[in-house]
Amino acid sequence: MRGGRSWGEFEDSGSYFRSLKNSVFSGYSFVPRSIKEEDRDRVEGGGRNFKRTLTSLQLVCLGIGNIVGAGIFVTTGRVAHSQAGPAVIISFAIAAVSALLSALCYAEFATEVPITGGAFSYTTLTFGPLIGWIVGTNLVIPHIVGNAGVLRNFSAYLSQLLDVDSKTDLQVHTSGLDLDFLAFGLSLGLTLLLILGTHETSLFNLVVTVGHIIVILFVIVAGLTQAKTKNMQPFAPFGARGIFDGATAAFFAYIGADALANTAEEVVNPKKDLPIGLLGSLGVVTTLYMLMSATIVLMVPYTEISPKAAFAAAFRSTGLPWARFIVAAGALAGILTGPLVGFYAGARIICILGRQHLIPPVFARISPRFGTPVVATAVQGIAVSFITLFTPFEYLSDMTSISSLLSFFVVALGLLWRRHYGVGGRAMGVNPWLPALILSWLVASGVGLSVWYQSSGQWAGLAAFGASAVAATASLHAFAVQTHRPWAGSFAVPLMPWVPAASLVLNTFLLGSVSAAAWARFGVWVGATLVVYLLYSLPASYAHHTSRLPTIEEDAEDLLADNDVAAVQQASPDLLQPLANECSKS
Repeated sequence: MRGGRSWGEFEDSGSYFRSLKNSVFSGYSFVPRSIKEEDRDRVEGGGRNFKRTLTSLQLVCLGIGNIVGAGIFVTTGRVAHSQAGPAVIISFAIAAVSALLSALCYAEFATEVPITGGAFSYTTLTFGPLIGWIVGTNLVIPHIVGNAGVLRNFSAYLSQLLDVDSKTDLQVHTSGLDLDFLAFGLSLGLTLLLILGTHETSLFNLVVTVGHIIVILFVIVAGLTQAKTKNMQPFAPFGARGIFDGATAAFFAYIGADALANTAEEVVNPKKDLPIGLLGSLGVVTTLYMLMSATIVLMVPYTEISPKAAFAAAFRSTGLPWARFIVAAGALAGILTGPLVGFYAGARIICILGRQHLIPPVFARISPRFGTPVVATAVQGIAVSFITLFTPFEYLSDMTSISSLLSFFVVALGLLWRRHYGVGGRAMGVNPWLPALILSWLVASGVGLSVWYQSSGQWAGLAAFGASAVAATASLHAFAVQTHRPWAGSFAVPLMPWVPAASLVLNTFLLGSVSAAAWARFGVWVGATLVVYLLYSLPASYAHHTSRLPTIEEDAEDLLADNDVAAVQQASPDLLQPLANECSKS
């Protein structure tokens, strides 16, 4: 950081306007960053590293804690009652497959590029800072606004446990506002815990998550004692359309596993532990969701399931009213772990934005004592605390769907581009237009599939767009050469390019199911963040990175300069074999 400036890169207004003019016309926004550049920013920002304390078990628990919140007691019943009937079990299985495809894409990126920031970092390394900025700033939404909404629910579930009225006994009413000081205090408490250390945070999450799982298992066992197989008929009352509508709704219950990608710089062995954490947590969550789905539809007929309090109402109707207190206790545990992991991930995204000078670099400061991004964590926590204090839950819901799906979409697209051109394509003389056109074809197929499903739903059209997506993927496999393979020891997505292509199409399809109001809010938010990007983030980042960004090929040449031919050949043999041969001759 030049001149010791901690809040910007500009000495005066003249330097600001020069950077603004030069950055806009430089094409800097579309220049992919390199791993070397990421490391250089870390060193120039003070050189402090995160503490590597997380193990695979802790990652699995973090993933479970973030995915399985209080919603597991509500979502399963709502989907069964309104969309799928007893076939809700199949809906959750389909949703799990879609979530698995996204998790596999994240696993390859996270092990090959073990940098904090998750989808934001992967996007800037693949498409440059502009697309990364859009993804990163939108990831802040679920971690701030979404978690504020979750914390506002704490009083409601606590009131069930205490058998009191949450609005009169647990909130303060003044000047037309319902002030939730309990949620406010919880937010500050979780923030303080995160500042004190990742190890302490993961241990707290481990204890609460285990307690949450015990409650879920109790609900399953107690519920199955009241099971009646006749309640499974008719199995699919809403038909195939209902099953897929249910799968669309169920997929949002899996959102949260991507938060583990933000742990990359704090994991003891990221190449081994991150895939275990991502895939292991998803496997446990899928099992729990399917068991809970089976339990609720076996307990009561799907038409009698309460869409707002499925299990509490079901236990009451089957003569076990006391079990609702157990359900409330489990929901409270889920409300704690979800925001805890969400705050953790959000602070890391804010930290990496500061590290790249897209926001003031003070946000990238890591405490030498605690090894945590203290400024980013504190600012985020204070913001969430005041939002939870003043804003009712209904105004905070439905703000996270597009943000999460957008990150899944971009990661899948980025992985396909990285494999077929982004790393090594230029050095090999590959024409970028071929993979670009095929990927555009693939995205268009997904858009067509989504639009047709929402507007018509006739199977002939769906089959046509599905066949188009298959043809695009087959063309990518047959005609677009893979210019890069994962580094040695990194996780590699199986069945490339079919897995990320399927993830891309499915996430495009799911984006079409988001409400028009959510899209409108998304547009307003993106517009506002682009103004900030143009007026501050772009010129500040450009001013800091005054030299041309080193390309991935230059990173490889650095290896060759050290005669590390074996490492280069393992990384990408097709790309760098000519350079390796030259190095060997010399």
